[in-house]
Amino acid sequence: MSFAKRKFSDFKVEPEDGRNESYGNAMGAKRLKNRQGRRTVAPPKNLNDTKRRARNIERQLRGAEKLPADKRNDLERELSHLKQKIVDGEESKKTKKIISKYHMIRFYERQKADRLAKQLQKQIANTEDEEQLEKLKRHLHIAQIDSLYANYFPLREKYISLYSSVLKDSNGAQSAEEAKAEAKSTNLAAKSLNSERPQFWSVIEKAAEKGMPALSAIRERKPGSESRDGPAKDDALKSKKATRSGDGKTESKKLPKNKVKAENSDDSGDDSDGGFFEAA
Repeated sequence: MSFAKRKFSDFKVEPEDGRNESYGNAMGAKRLKNRQGRRTVAPPKNLNDTKRRARNIERQLRGAEKLPADKRNDLERELSHLKQKIVDGEESKKTKKIISKYHMIRFYERQKADRLAKQLQKQIANTEDEEQLEKLKRHLHIAQIDSLYANYFPLREKYISLYSSVLKDSNGAQSAEEAKAEAKSTNLAAKSLNSERPQFWSVIEKAAEKGMPALSAIRERKPGSESRDGPAKDDALKSKKATRSGDGKTESKKLPKNKVKAENSDDSGDDSDGGFFEAA
């Protein structure tokens, strides 16, 4: 009795994990298509991929006459989203660069200010003279604000050192290496207690009175945000309030022209004797 040989294609091998082939194909199709059945593009992984994707969409939109309206709208929406991501990514890159540039000097100055504050607190605890106490408390306040200045100076802006003026005065004709050694060995915070502070120091001092939220807002603010959101925003709010509180503007829009003219003529005649209320 003879048996016909079966072809290799007739055999079906099951995968080791127990899932059949149709299940795997279905899952693969779902990865390629979204709920509407359209093929999706993998989201960009980094800033360069985002820029590349934005350029590809711009090329597609140049021949927008051939594209369907819905696809064109989707591409324009995606392009605006990608451009915003590019702006945010570039800003984040600049922020990281500035933070890494001024990280060490901020750390050293905060450390020096904290050490000085601890020394002053010990001196205050062991001092009974009133004049000396007032002086030490004033110095303690300066040291505490110095620490806050180094910690909460805006991260996205060029850092202005607290003790640079002291180094310039004391170094004179010293070399850069000698100046660096002196900065590490001596207590610059104590030396600069009576020296002039940067202009931004007073801003930190006022924010410290308001609390940590005000200090955190200063630390995270973007360059130029204060000038953009300051007087212009206040003027806009004032004008908005004025338009809400003003009654004449809204009434003139609702009333017809002939009615407005009639009311104006009546008002001009009633100005001398009390107007509307006396006529009633």
